[in-house]
Amino acid sequence: MAGALGDASFYDTHVSPIHYLPVLFSYFWPFGWLSWYALVYALVFAALVIACYLLLARQTSKPVAIMLATIGTLLFFFSQSVFQGAWEMHMEFISPLLALLMFWHWQQRRYRLALLWLLLNAAVREDIAAINGLILALLAAAQWLQASVDYPVLARERLRWGLILVAVSLVYTVAAFAVQKLFFHPFVMDMLYFPKHDPFGHISLQLLASRASVIFSSRMGLWLPILVLIAGAAILRDAQLLAAPLGILPYWLLFFFAKFEGGAILDTYRPFVLVILLLWPALMALNESRASRRRHQYMWLQALVLISGMFYIDHDFFSIVKARLWPQPLAYSDQYQRFAEKLPLLRQLGTLRASHGVLALYPYQFPAWYLSDIADLKAAEAGSVDIFVWFENDRDQQLVDALLKQGKFDLDPVPGTRIHVAQRRIEYEP
Repeated sequence: MAGALGDASFYDTHVSPIHYLPVLFSYFWPFGWLSWYALVYALVFAALVIACYLLLARQTSKPVAIMLATIGTLLFFFSQSVFQGAWEMHMEFISPLLALLMFWHWQQRRYRLALLWLLLNAAVREDIAAINGLILALLAAAQWLQASVDYPVLARERLRWGLILVAVSLVYTVAAFAVQKLFFHPFVMDMLYFPKHDPFGHISLQLLASRASVIFSSRMGLWLPILVLIAGAAILRDAQLLAAPLGILPYWLLFFFAKFEGGAILDTYRPFVLVILLLWPALMALNESRASRRRHQYMWLQALVLISGMFYIDHDFFSIVKARLWPQPLAYSDQYQRFAEKLPLLRQLGTLRASHGVLALYPYQFPAWYLSDIADLKAAEAGSVDIFVWFENDRDQQLVDALLKQGKFDLDPVPGTRIHVAQRRIEYEP
C-alpha cells in the first residue's frame, strides 16, 4: 500500500488489519500481483453469491428450492448495491459476506460464531463494527420484546448476548479510532468528510438538494429496498424488519452531509453496508418453521426486496454487464507490463497526472493518489501539468477532454493497450 499512498501508511486512511491476510498469501502466488488482486476479489464476490444462494435455498422445499434460489441470487448479484460495487474493487466488499454470516449465526443462536464473524468484519474497517453493532442492538431489542412474554428464557438469552456483542463492537470501534489517532496520521475525516476548521461550511441547501436529486433519480436500487422493508414491517407488525434499515440510516446520513461528493451519493463501492438489506427477510425467516405462515410472508417480502434492488437499470445496463463480466484479455498483456516499466520515465518529463483506472492498475508507479488523480486536479493547476495518462473511455474521459483543450498536446496511444498519453507540446520561439 505504501506505493499507492506515497510514504504514508494505509492506516492513515483506514484501520484494516484484514489486509494482512491476502498480502501474506500473495507471497505464495507465482503469477504476479495483478492476477492475485483479481483472484482475491473474484473469491470475495463468489463467496458472497454462494452464501446468498445457500440462504435462499434453505427457505423452500427441494423441488423448487434450486430454481427460486437461483433466480433470487441473480437478482441479488445484479442489484444496484452489489453490482455497482463490482465496478471499483475495494476491501469493504468483504464486509457484506461477514455481516451475512454474523446475522445468520445470530438467528440460529450460535452466538460465539456470531462474535467471531463480528470481529473479522470489524477488521475490515474501523467503523464497520459500530455499523453492524447498531443493527444488532436494534434486532436484539426487537427479539427481546417479542419473546419476553411467551419465551422469557429466550428473551433473556437474546438480551444477554446482544449486550455482549454490542459492547464488543463499541470497544473495538473506540480502540481502532484511538490507535489511528495516536499512532498514525488520519486525514480522511478532515480532507473528505468534515474539515476541522469548518466542518459544516460546505453544506448549503443547493448542495443538499442536488445530492437528493441524484439519489432519488439514480440510486433507486438503494433506497427502494429500505422503503419495502419499512412497509413490510408495518404490514406484518414486525419490528425485526426495521433493525437493518434503521441501523444503516446513520451511515447514510453521515455520508450525505459530508464534504466528499462521491460518498454523499453512495457512488461505486460505498453502498456495501446496504447489501445486508437485500437478504434481511430471509435472515428473519431462519427462526420460523418451513411450513409456518410467517415464513411464507417473509419470503414474499424477500422477493419484493430483491426486485426493488433492480430498479436502476437504464439503457446502458447490458453494455455495463458485458464490460464487467466478459473477459478482458488485454488487461494481462505484455504491453501493459512493459508500459508499467516505462512509467517512471514519464515522470522525468514533467508533472504527471493519471486517471482512476491507470492509478488502480499501476499504484506503485505514482505518488500518493491525491497528488496523482486527474479528478482532484483544480482548473487553476491544469496549465502546469505536462502529461496526462488515462484509459480510453474510462470515467475520467470527459475531464481529460476538457483539460486537453487548455493547451496543445501530442496524443499517443500505447500500442496493444487502451491507455493514452498526452504530453504538452513545447513551443519554441523562432
